[in-house]
Amino acid sequence: MTFRQTYTQAQEDTVIITPSSGKKIFIWSIIIETENNAILDFLTSEILVYEKPNAGKIINHNVCKEGAINEVLSLTCGANTTIKILYDEVD
Repeated sequence: MTFRQTYTQAQEDTVIITPSSGKKIFIWSIIIETENNAILDFLTSEILVYEKPNAGKIINHNVCKEGAINEVLSLTCGANTTIKILYDEVD
């Protein structure tokens, strides 16, 4: 599955992907383009998927991170951020 979104306002621990009941989110790859910092993590366990400390475009093809069952993926970022995530729901 693919998630793509552009945020014009800053976000703080915003849930961006929620798995189906009883499933986990497995992140394959991400693309982040932002003028500010961005942090992508699993909200409950605080497993860091990716942290981008400065402006520009980052492409990370081998993230391969997995959250816990029913755990959501969250984003904290500044304004004008575009993110694209390739992920699967797994047992």
